[in-house]
Amino acid sequence: MTGTIERRLAILLRAGVIAASIVVGAGALWFLAVHGAEPAATHSRDDTGLIRAGILILIATPIVRVAFSVAAFARQGDRAYVAITATVFLILIYSMFLGR
Repeated sequence: MTGTIERRLAILLRAGVIAASIVVGAGALWFLAVHGAEPAATHSRDDTGLIRAGILILIATPIVRVAFSVAAFARQGDRAYVAITATVFLILIYSMFLGR
């Protein structure tokens, strides 16, 4: 991969982790603001949606990186790496939705 693509991938990963951290942190602060004074056993799991969204962003970040890599290799015309990276991407998607 060229230096430009590697820099873009680094920015993508960094942005994903930062976004996930902000969302999880906001969710944690919201949760504590609403339930901070309650005993631990009385809070509801329904109030953790923002935290779950942040974790979803964190999980999606490397998957988006693989998809970006497929596009980058395709743009370079490197068929072997497109095939390998696309296979990895398909395995990731299969594992997320159909894997048990």
